[in-house]
Amino acid sequence: MIKRELAVLTLGAMLLLTGCGNSVETVYVENTDTEKAVSQEEETLTSEVTTQTVTEKSSAITEVQSLGEEDLDPETAALFEEEKKKLDGLLEAINEGIQPGTAGSTLSAVPYTCDLLDWCMDTELGAEEISAEVVSWMAENGIEPEKQYEEDSFYAKMSLAGSTYLEITGEHAEDFMVSAGYEDEKYPWSEKAIANIETIMLAAGVGSEK
Repeated sequence: MIKRELAVLTLGAMLLLTGCGNSVETVYVENTDTEKAVSQEEETLTSEVTTQTVTEKSSAITEVQSLGEEDLDPETAALFEEEKKKLDGLLEAINEGIQPGTAGSTLSAVPYTCDLLDWCMDTELGAEEISAEVVSWMAENGIEPEKQYEEDSFYAKMSLAGSTYLEITGEHAEDFMVSAGYEDEKYPWSEKAIANIETIMLAAGVGSEK
């Protein structure tokens, strides 16, 4: 059954100029299920608007989080690619030029390590991009982790570069570089360079203790 609520509205004492004296008129107003239906419809619309707003915000956040290197402007993307190529070239030079186990191998590794530090100081690549590029270069060149401890392996060469890096950024760096007969205009290197070369060493599987 339709539930009825009677709301009594007293309109006040009205003087009816009908010759019958004063009278009070009471008006009864019905409140049916129609009002409840309207209320429920309003709640539904509010819920739909709220859901739509949350969904739109979620989509916007997802879109921002998904922005990657492919979303860079062409000029910046080209710059990043150029810097990756330079890093690849430096890794190739280390792999071909550093000879662990030979006489004076640490001193002969100085130019390669300095070049790497120079790149680390100038690059605009972040740690994730640097690490990914090192891993990618190693994979492309067939460098296998199980062979990393062989004397002529890339791991051994990077280990030597890592030891050299600690020397040329340490307390007696200048003396060491003089002994190597090498000067670098970017010396002393910035904290950014130090952080980036650490990233490279770790990506190559070489840790350093400083």
